[in-house]
Amino acid sequence: MVGLVFNYLDGGNFYCFSFNDDFVQFIRYENYETVGKIMQGVKWSGTRRSDMEWTLISDGQTLTFKIDGVRMMNIRHMPLSYNGFGFYTFGNQELVVDEVEFR
Repeated sequence: MVGLVFNYLDGGNFYCFSFNDDFVQFIRYENYETVGKIMQGVKWSGTRRSDMEWTLISDGQTLTFKIDGVRMMNIRHMPLSYNGFGFYTFGNQELVVDEVEFR
């Protein structure tokens, strides 16, 4: 499981998009508790590559998480209040980040 942590205030207040071979999920944490979680299955076209481009788009109303240009999940009505972000791994994973770009 790997993912992107954002809207990060501290270790108990943040949003997270994460995924593995079978599903993608969005989790919202407030005061160190899970207050929202959405999960859906993923069907990878072809073989999932180890080098991926992750994109997070916020238009003020909707959060869209994409992998290699393919929309994985949309979440509505999630305001961004904080500017902290990072990356998430769970299990025996190695995550190498080559570049981060903000626009």
